[in-house]
Amino acid sequence: MCFISYGLRFGLISVIPSPWWVIPIEFVMQGPTYALSYSTIVAYANAISPPGMSATMQGIAAGMDDGFGYAVGSILGGLLYKYVGGKGALQIFSAISVTCGIVHLILYKTLLQHHEDPTTNKVRYMSPEDALSECDNEEKTQIKQ
Repeated sequence: MCFISYGLRFGLISVIPSPWWVIPIEFVMQGPTYALSYSTIVAYANAISPPGMSATMQGIAAGMDDGFGYAVGSILGGLLYKYVGGKGALQIFSAISVTCGIVHLILYKTLLQHHEDPTTNKVRYMSPEDALSECDNEEKTQIKQ
């Protein structure tokens, strides 16, 4: 959904007759694009992180988005702007975004959706005292082996 929203946003901006049209497009499309994308990144990083590593994974994901992603996007955007102009660059990014969205949807529906098993989540929340005794029991078991 995020890729499709970005594709629509870039496509709309590439066909506007006046720069003033950017204001309503950005007013409507900012939430579904950037906010939805960032929320998805954080939620996915949280979902795949091991227990106790959620903040670290979210930090890595945010660093990749805000650091590496901006750098690569700036370089590619600058090169496209130089060779095909602003309108052409936005149309190319729009096509890439929509294509990525469709490819992701197809991959998810055919390959990824069937492998999700919510029963494999082995995270249990307990009081600090219970957690310490659990760690002590596991440590004693490992020493005996």
